Amino acid sequence: TLIIASFRAPPTRFMLELLRRLNPTGSLLRASAFVARHEYVFALLCLLNANMGALDLEAGDADDLEADAKGAPSPLRGGFRARAAHELLHSLARVHALLSDDAKKRVLQTVTSAGALPVARDTPSFA
Repeated sequence: TLIIASFRAPPTRFMLELLRRLNPTGSLLRASAFVARHEYVFALLCLLNANMGALDLEAGDADDLEADAKGAPSPLRGGFRARAAHELLHSLARVHALLSDDAKKRVLQTVTSAGALPVARDTPSFA
């Protein structure tokens, strides 16, 4: 429910920042056999992370000094965020490699035609 709600939250909402910090994707991908068996879960994780900007490798080091809404330094800014994105992409790739060719096609179809779930925050990752 929290994941689906994140698609509707404006990017400035506290809930979205909290979800970015506590991104459940890494934990879910540790159960790689489960996620590979349930390709819709994998597709939803891909959409979620693209929508949150969690796959953005272009985060610059200048952003390291930025603060969150309360003025505290954010651990997911700049270089930290780029490293987290890199690790997340590798984890997604490992699960993707476990999928059958047919499952890969279905995931691609789901991700590219998921009109009910807006992907608006991180279009570079989606492309």
